Formats: sequence, structure tokens, C-alpha cells
Amino acid sequence: MFFELCSFAALLHINHKCLALLGNRSLEDAITWMVDHENDTDIDEIPLVDVDIDIDTSPSFPITEEMRRKAVALIANNLRDQEKNKKKYEEKIMEREREKERIQA
Repeated sequence: MFFELCSFAALLHINHKCLALLGNRSLEDAITWMVDHENDTDIDEIPLVDVDIDIDTSPSFPITEEMRRKAVALIANNLRDQEKNKKKYEEKIMEREREKERIQA
């Protein structure tokens, strides 16, 4: 019945709000609702409908000791790389400062 209403709605310009509020009622009910609500300011807005979705949660993924060791190693490598980059950056700054002093002298 709802799909019939939708097809008739397209022909008669009956909006989505009407269909959503009336559900599986008759075409006459839809037309009556449209006539009764034709001056509503929000007539063309689609109403929000609460949906109850059952989401199954899977058990958490077990983190093994090997994974922990690899994570610690990656963090340590990352920290070392950051420290190297910091030293290179500081060396570049010092080199620029020395070059400025040399030019000024």
C-alpha cells in the first residue's frame, strides 16, 4: 500500500511528510491530510524518524605481547628520528647564525 501511495503521490504532488506521517493508510487519507495542511510552513520538510538499530559488538581484538613490543620499538624509533631531526634543525640554525656573523664581520 505504501508503494502505491508513493506512486500516486508523485502524480498528485503529495509530499514525503504526508506519506511519512500517514504510513500505510489510504490515498484518501493522504489527500485529506494534504488539504488540511496545505498552508503549513514546514509542509515540504521530511520528518525525522527514530530508528532503533541493533549493533552487535564483536569482542575486542586481543593485543599480544609481540604487538606491544613492536609498538614500543616503533615509538622509540620515532622518538629517535624526531631527536635527529631536531638536532639537524638546530645545526642549520647555528650554521645560519655563524654565516650572519661572518658576513657582518
